[in-house]
Amino acid sequence: MSGLLVNELVVNAYKYAFEGKENGKLSVEIKNLQDEIFLRIADNGPGLPDDFKKLQGEGLGSMLIQNFSDQLEAEMRVNSDEQGTEFSFRFSDSD
Repeated sequence: MSGLLVNELVVNAYKYAFEGKENGKLSVEIKNLQDEIFLRIADNGPGLPDDFKKLQGEGLGSMLIQNFSDQLEAEMRVNSDEQGTEFSFRFSDSD
């Protein structure tokens, strides 16, 4: 499930964050912290629209991200400004 989450976030970054840019930066960080996983995906795009929270869940991509996060029982945080967007997740490492 975490692979699907990473895939959706990477696809969304390339679809929206780098539109009209020649160079974009995307970072993916995954850490195993004892009994939990930390996942961070960040880009240097223009940030999310001001009404993102209101629109969250309306697009297929954001619905998938929320659904995957819920299935992982993840704590999700989103930080966004004109310097880029960062999604981070913490969830149980259930082998």
